[in-house]
Amino acid sequence: PGTEGMPGKHGFDYFYGYLGQRFAHSYYPEFLHENEQKIMLDGKYYSHDLMLEKALNFIDENAQKPFFLYFSPTIPHADLDIMGEAMTEYEGEFCETPFGGSRDGYKSQQTPRAAYAAMVTYLDKSVGLIIKELKEKGLYDHTIIVFTSDNGVHSEGEGTIHLILTVMVRSEARKEIYMKEVSVLRSSFNGRELFHKG
Repeated sequence: PGTEGMPGKHGFDYFYGYLGQRFAHSYYPEFLHENEQKIMLDGKYYSHDLMLEKALNFIDENAQKPFFLYFSPTIPHADLDIMGEAMTEYEGEFCETPFGGSRDGYKSQQTPRAAYAAMVTYLDKSVGLIIKELKEKGLYDHTIIVFTSDNGVHSEGEGTIHLILTVMVRSEARKEIYMKEVSVLRSSFNGRELFHKG
């Protein structure tokens, strides 16, 4: 807070999330920021869920006017950490080599491929919730959705593809260039497709 890097000094009216790349590797952070205010979480909440809730609220609150929403979830990325119930679908699905943690501070993960698969699925469902909200508000046919990655493969999940960035724009003036569900990015483990065409 207070630096030139604050989102509010670069054209954003509202910000919720991490202010620092190193903090973004913990999915149960001690705090996040809402604009310049530090929101204490004490490691009790899964950050992705909190940021998704704010994104859905933003769509709801701005549905009557054109808006730009930059939703940048940090999953899937090390730490390979997700709630146990999300892992259930992938238990025993992959040949695993446990990840023992790293000197960079990443947590160990006994089933890194299953954890990564669960995180990709969770992200896919989150994008689905955003699309559902846009459709319910009657905005979907006037919305550009761009879904892309920030930096490719990382080693903590044995060469997994890193897909974390979602950008949305609502535009009445340029209907002819909008794209619908962009889901051509995919990753697979042992032939199992994790991303599917919508």
